[in-house]
Amino acid sequence: MLGIQKVYDNKTENNQLKQALWIDFNSYSRIQWISGSGELKFDGELKQTAYSFNQGYILKDRDTFYTDLIIKELFFKGRKVEEGPIDALELSNSSNEGNAGLFFFKKNAAENFME
Repeated sequence: MLGIQKVYDNKTENNQLKQALWIDFNSYSRIQWISGSGELKFDGELKQTAYSFNQGYILKDRDTFYTDLIIKELFFKGRKVEEGPIDALELSNSSNEGNAGLFFFKKNAAENFME
């Protein structure tokens, strides 16, 4: 019975994280990955938010998502990047069990192409 509860809790936590990331990917115009601090920053015209990726959990402002998901790959304009602005990311399960991968992307605004 405890095994079923653990799987349910993990799935619920991952669904809440998925929903939060989708909302933020579609709400903010600039997204930046800072590899040194493990932070994903979202900047918009009026507000900003950040996700901090740690071992076993992800922090977003005052929310904590207990999950084994880690960042697998980051993309900007269709190319893999290690740091800086991004427009897509892939999360995967750190234990490589099952099919727990998630992919997030956003449509770039004109300001993303201006340098």
